[in-house]
Amino acid sequence: MNAMSLAECAETPSSAPEAHNLARDVMILVVGSFLTAVFSALIVFVIPRITSVEDFGYWRVFLLYSSYVGFFHLGLGEGALLAWAGRSMASLHGEIRPSLVFLIVQHLLLLVPACTLVTFLFPPRMRFVAVAVLAFALLQNVEIVLQCALQAARRFVPVAVATAVPTGLFLVLACTVLLWRKPDDRVLIACYFVGWLLVLVYLWSRVHPFAARSTISPWNIGKRYIPIGWPITLANTAFGLVQSSDRFVLSSVVSIYDFAQYSLAASTMMVPVTLIAAIARVFFPHLAATERDRHAEVYGQASSVMVLAWSVLLPYYFIVDWFVHHFLQAYVPILPVAGILLLGALFLAVIQILHGSVFNLYGKQKHFLLYAVVVVGLSLGLAYGAIAMFHSLRLVAAMQVAALAMWWLFNARRLSAITGESWRDLGLMLLMFGWSAISMWLTYSWSSNWAIRTGCYWALTAGPLALLYREQMRMIGHYLVNMRPFRSVAPHTLHR
Repeated sequence: MNAMSLAECAETPSSAPEAHNLARDVMILVVGSFLTAVFSALIVFVIPRITSVEDFGYWRVFLLYSSYVGFFHLGLGEGALLAWAGRSMASLHGEIRPSLVFLIVQHLLLLVPACTLVTFLFPPRMRFVAVAVLAFALLQNVEIVLQCALQAARRFVPVAVATAVPTGLFLVLACTVLLWRKPDDRVLIACYFVGWLLVLVYLWSRVHPFAARSTISPWNIGKRYIPIGWPITLANTAFGLVQSSDRFVLSSVVSIYDFAQYSLAASTMMVPVTLIAAIARVFFPHLAATERDRHAEVYGQASSVMVLAWSVLLPYYFIVDWFVHHFLQAYVPILPVAGILLLGALFLAVIQILHGSVFNLYGKQKHFLLYAVVVVGLSLGLAYGAIAMFHSLRLVAAMQVAALAMWWLFNARRLSAITGESWRDLGLMLLMFGWSAISMWLTYSWSSNWAIRTGCYWALTAGPLALLYREQMRMIGHYLVNMRPFRSVAPHTLHR
């Protein structure tokens, strides 16, 4: 791309504070997300050790379906974020309270009949899981509204805390229960609820949503924000379905044991997915605050940085492989599936962080939704075909990555008029993707030591990365040298 680089923009007085505030906020959420990733990784490897494979399977079913309970706010959260982005917290207090009132009433109207229905449709063990998922919807969506207010006001420290703490608290509580008994799926779900309840108390204390009176009707809030956010919620739901279409298919056609095995492999994606979600939270409000004539420049640099970061961090798989071989031998056969799924993290990051932000910012939410629905059908079909016709979990994982790659390519071409991304840019990204994947496969076969594998992998990829992304490496180095974490950097400090 011919657009001026972010590194060059950081040298100008007008863009320096903006660029460094973005970097600061990214660091804040990345720190929170890094802790979440650490806790998530521990959960992936600790929970299977302290519970049976069957209980782990039911626990993973709860996590799978609870990840979609954001659908029940019908777009209220996303609509509020779009309306609130860039405003101060003081200016939001008049709207947060009626938003929460509307949300709670709405959920009671939806969830009470749903809980009654599932008691007749599911067997006892799955009935508990289904009711727990529905109850979790109210808890999580209240927190979503509070986090949207903090995110819109660019107060990312509480958001980072709320990102990391539920996972950490769950891990502590689950291990504490182990002192008395071996936790089953119901105990694990209860520990998860307690962790989220404590975080809700913390967020409530930071936002004080009922501290100010409001003359705005909750009904008017719903009428105003749901139409704005509904397409985004549907698109996010479809996006999530693409991510987990393989597990949806497998949960209905394979045994709970095989589902637990595949879920462990998919759980290794929790670390990159957590980091991706955190960066997406920061990227959107900062992109919204950037002049439109600079959007293509920001997009191009962010896309290159994502490829660079993904390639450098891909040896995370070698650590996963070492840990499973040493501590979770029952899950060793599923390790190749984890390696395949991790390749798709690159496409997932670009779609969620860049494509989603641009579609939303330019009022193209319905287009993103339409494309997402098509990809959901494609990914479900590919996953079902792989397991029904070939009985191969590896092929299921490969089809998952293929669906993400096709969606990435289609989105990139549809947005090219806005982003300026050319076929050459896409080709270079695919070239680096292919070389990184081949390098990972080669180094995995050369040695059984994760450190040697990592060193050999970096040796193979260092040259191409330096050749293709030298400018981005300089930019990252510039920010690491000049950035002051957790506080804004004054312009005169940057130009000494």
